[in-house]
Amino acid sequence: MTDNTIYDLEIHKEYRRRDLHSVFKGQMQGGISTPAKYDVVLLFSSNKSSNIYSFEDGWNPETGLYYYVGEGQVGDMTFQGGNKAIRDHLIDNKHLLLFKYVRQGIVKYLGEFVCLNHHCILLPDRDNNERNAIVFELVPKSDFDYETSEDVDEIYSSENYELSLEQLRLKAMNRGDSASTPLERKQVYYKRCNIIKQYALRRANGVCEGCGLSAPFYTDKGNPFLEVHHIDRIADGGPDEIDAVVALCPNCHRKVHYGQDGPQFNEFLRQKIKSIENTLS
Repeated sequence: MTDNTIYDLEIHKEYRRRDLHSVFKGQMQGGISTPAKYDVVLLFSSNKSSNIYSFEDGWNPETGLYYYVGEGQVGDMTFQGGNKAIRDHLIDNKHLLLFKYVRQGIVKYLGEFVCLNHHCILLPDRDNNERNAIVFELVPKSDFDYETSEDVDEIYSSENYELSLEQLRLKAMNRGDSASTPLERKQVYYKRCNIIKQYALRRANGVCEGCGLSAPFYTDKGNPFLEVHHIDRIADGGPDEIDAVVALCPNCHRKVHYGQDGPQFNEFLRQKIKSIENTLS
């Protein structure tokens, strides 16, 4: 359940919001819905005419991020309820599904997203009093997917791949916390995503870290084909810690996501990678 057809939702298809809630339940009013029995957070993005904050959710052309204003109608917004659910969705293993209103009661599914970060701006509240409003910085989860030989070859050809394992390990551990603007945070985030993938592949050295067998095939450029799995995050969205990523053959990768013993296999991978990293530290 980590692709673009999660729960049979189709990208760019229109849905009646009430039909979505008949499946997921969750709050039927407001922009953020947190169903109790599903591993999802539903975001309903308003258009400008219906947004009481005079702020238009949508793509920011300067940063390439999708900006989504948080919830809270009076006073400063805080990280409670839906706002907390968005901020912590990766930690909580929740899929962030974004919808955009196209007309009353009808929304278009934009896909699964990852919350990169957030910033605050001054906006009027319901009573027209100025307050701090939270704006979440979202990126499509598909930006982090790679399962083609071209993607793998690009990682192997990166200049970072010329570094030693220890040098690459140190680089992967650098969070880039000095990034101060949304654009800088996006650049750091994407850069670290690639470094994390490079490190996992370098550590595996062409051998699946799940089954211990050599990569099942080589790309046309002669690189062993393995995929990077994020052990602790169902959403597989973006950077993780070096002891929580694992390079797997396609078979083991599908097993951990769809196999009957997937959770047990995932736990095996967690313990195995922690052991490997302990020997490297």
